[in-house]
Amino acid sequence: EVADRVNVMYAGRIVETASVQTVFLQPSHPYTLALLNSIPRVNDFSAGKLKVISGTPPSLINLPNACSFTPRCEHSSKVQNGLCLSAVPEIRKIEENHWSRCFLTNDQVKEIRK
Repeated sequence: EVADRVNVMYAGRIVETASVQTVFLQPSHPYTLALLNSIPRVNDFSAGKLKVISGTPPSLINLPNACSFTPRCEHSSKVQNGLCLSAVPEIRKIEENHWSRCFLTNDQVKEIRK
């Protein structure tokens, strides 16, 4: 009711931008997925403990020349050629009005959403 679009940020960079509905129903960045998985579900007692994002955030005064989320990302090993460890991903179009800063392919993202 307050916003139509959401920018998800990690380490001072936008990692995903889309409509509120898209971010909640079809997130494309591993950090967005991790954030959504850490939300308490009031009506879901079977969920058990909250899922945490492992590791610690990077130093904002000494960001790596790579994806800042890689040390905490459960899915970086799926990216070929170690790109997550050697380059900062550019923000790329996922679909109309939906952008993500990640080296995972759209098919890989669909697979990890399951």
